[in-house]
Amino acid sequence: MRRGATAGLFVAAAMVVAAACAGDAASELERRSETTQASGATAAPADCPPPRESSVEAVLPGDGAVNVGGVDLPAGAVRTAGFSDSPDTPVIWTTDAAVDNPWAVWAALVDAYPQTGLWPLLLTSLPDFGRSDGEGRPWLSNEFDLPADPATADGLTAEEAFAEWWAYSAPAEEDDPDWAAEVLGPLGPDVPSLAAAGTCAGALTDLASASTLSPLFSGTGGEMRIGLVAAHRPADALMAMGFIGAGNYTADLAAYTALMRSWEDRFGGYLVVTGFADVTIVMERPPVDGDALLHLAAEVYAICPDVVWQGVDTIAGLAEEIREAGQLFCWWD
Repeated sequence: MRRGATAGLFVAAAMVVAAACAGDAASELERRSETTQASGATAAPADCPPPRESSVEAVLPGDGAVNVGGVDLPAGAVRTAGFSDSPDTPVIWTTDAAVDNPWAVWAALVDAYPQTGLWPLLLTSLPDFGRSDGEGRPWLSNEFDLPADPATADGLTAEEAFAEWWAYSAPAEEDDPDWAAEVLGPLGPDVPSLAAAGTCAGALTDLASASTLSPLFSGTGGEMRIGLVAAHRPADALMAMGFIGAGNYTADLAAYTALMRSWEDRFGGYLVVTGFADVTIVMERPPVDGDALLHLAAEVYAICPDVVWQGVDTIAGLAEEIREAGQLFCWWD
């Protein structure tokens, strides 16, 4: 990989901004923590490591080869909100091409995240289907909406977000009782409780090495670009980058973000891989209890039911996939 000086200037600028705004940003993170605690959402045990957050008001790197937080990245560029009325609005920085050893690069950028404020993503692309203009979608084609303010998710608890989407996704018993019973299994139609938080005892999952299953969900043969999103916490990245992959269900990602924040708190579940219309969240402390796995699968199903409807058929089947993988995979048709 080549070393570029451009990002050094941008990261330096971000650090200057951070020095000026550290008090405000730190207060914002503290306020978010208080909001989560007050919501009654299931929280991580007290002995868990602190969540991955950054108080830096980050600036996206410039075009070309860059160095971010001491990590050299090959040539890339800022991508913009091409599916909006302001198509020049920056939303994410990505490499121009797939990177070598992407897991190691990603892990190094995660280590630098508290200082850079740039959460790294491993990016898979939609197959080009032989089209000359189909390479690297949505990253190179600027298929993004305007960034949304993650603060709009602050007023939602994980319970509220889950209940909202469970009401949408859970099959109605009166419409097809046999299918509803098959999909829901022992949960039944009423909104389940959230899954209990994972324990922090013992060794934690290595996020980089544990994510080896993600190429199974990619039509690119496992090749991945690196993306960088300016966000105070990883769960906010989809809103911050104007992600439209869930557009067949909703353009408002506030409820999704509230639930993803709760996965960070309860399971150390962080957004790692993002594709055209899919995301993979890897958990540092995945649940092992069967009941917790079933309830977590219900949460995933609520916001991305296609993983059941066009995948494993039942929430219990999804729970088994989560147990085997230690990951949460969401896909929207």
